[in-house]
Amino acid sequence: MTTGEKIKQIRRSKGLTQTELGKRCGMADSQIGVYERGENKPKPGTLNRIATALDVDPSVLEDRT
Repeated sequence: MTTGEKIKQIRRSKGLTQTELGKRCGMADSQIGVYERGENKPKPGTLNRIATALDVDPSVLEDRT
């Protein structure tokens, strides 16, 4: 599972929209969509912000494919 797929899955499991997650991370919801669609990978610092917003360890979101 890719990082984007993991972000999307966890975000949905927590009942968050892309807009809500974006606000928690301090970024645009469109950027969350870019990551979820796999068009771009978040840099380590950004991945940490997303993980914090989702209340998961950053390693959970890492791409292991």
